[in-house]
Amino acid sequence: MTRPETVNQDTADDGDALRTALRNARAQHRAGAGSVLDVLLRGTADRAALLASLVSRAGVAVFTEPAEAVPEFDAWKESSARQWRCVVVRAHDGRRFLAAEDPWDEAVLHRVTRVVSGGLPAAAIRRDCFEGWLAASTPSATATPCSVQACTSMWAPTRPVWAINLRRGSFSSSWRTMS
Repeated sequence: MTRPETVNQDTADDGDALRTALRNARAQHRAGAGSVLDVLLRGTADRAALLASLVSRAGVAVFTEPAEAVPEFDAWKESSARQWRCVVVRAHDGRRFLAAEDPWDEAVLHRVTRVVSGGLPAAAIRRDCFEGWLAASTPSATATPCSVQACTSMWAPTRPVWAINLRRGSFSSSWRTMS
C-alpha cells in the first residue's frame, strides 16, 4: 500500500500566511498605504525572514535601499515610471529588473513588457526607493535651465524690458528700450 505524499504543514501554513499577507498588503497599497513591501515590513517582526520568503516563495527580487540599484530611464521614461509606479533598474551585479511598488500587478507588468524588451523579472521596492530614484533623475529646482543660460547675458538689464502692471479695473504696460 502506498501512502500519499505528505506536505510539511509548516511550509503549507507559511505559504498560506504569505498569500494572505500579500493580498492584504496589496489592498492597503491600493488604498494609499505605501508600497506593498512597505505594508509587509510594517506588519512583521522578522524582516530578514520576510525578505527571504518574498524571494523564494513569492518570486520577486527585493530592493530596500535606492543604492542597491540604478534606474534606467532610457528604457522606461520617468513620466511612465511616475504614472505606473515602477522603474526599470540595473542591480550592481548587472541584472535588470522591473522594480515596482506592486510587483504582482499584472496590468503594470504587461504594460512595461510591451515597451521594454528583455522579459524583466519583477522586484518589490519600498516607496523610499522609488522616490529616491525619481529625485536623483530630476534636475534641481534651483538650477538654471540651459536655454535660459544661453540667452542670458552678463550685460542683461537689471529691470525687465517689458513691464505689465495689473491693478483693479485697469492695466498698463511699458516698453523700455536699451540705449
